[in-house]
Amino acid sequence: ITVYSEVGKGTAFHIYLPLSEEIVKNETITEKVLTEASGQILLVDDEELIRITGKHILEEMGFNVFIAENGEEAIKLFTEKKNKIDLVIMDMIMPKMNGSDAFYLMKKIDPKCKIVISSGFTKDENLNELRKNGLAGFIPKPFSSIELTRLLKDVMDI
Repeated sequence: ITVYSEVGKGTAFHIYLPLSEEIVKNETITEKVLTEASGQILLVDDEELIRITGKHILEEMGFNVFIAENGEEAIKLFTEKKNKIDLVIMDMIMPKMNGSDAFYLMKKIDPKCKIVISSGFTKDENLNELRKNGLAGFIPKPFSSIELTRLLKDVMDI
């Protein structure tokens, strides 16, 4: 996205989207979103809209949700509530402490904890190292309720 603005003349936004020659099939989704799940999830993201939306979606599914806006807050909450948290869904790129550093600290606190990375900018090589160290899953942002349902069924054996 580029922006050009000139006082008294106006502003122009140019949005460049990737081109794909792949034909997209219009498929009807027959899967159902979880509605009767239970458990505790720590949702970590520096974007307020993601935290609010994600919390709402997860609560609609039946989960209790703790939220943190950066890795430092996530570590503090995880340390306090590690015995109550069933899953962590965490952004990779955040201020104060990124998702990768928080991942390794959480694994040090509880090696059996389940952590999913959610990001729109993460490279596969970053994820490969986390996978070797126990990453439970990955979901690209933005995600839908159906995509989140698939991930939770896989990661949490729901």
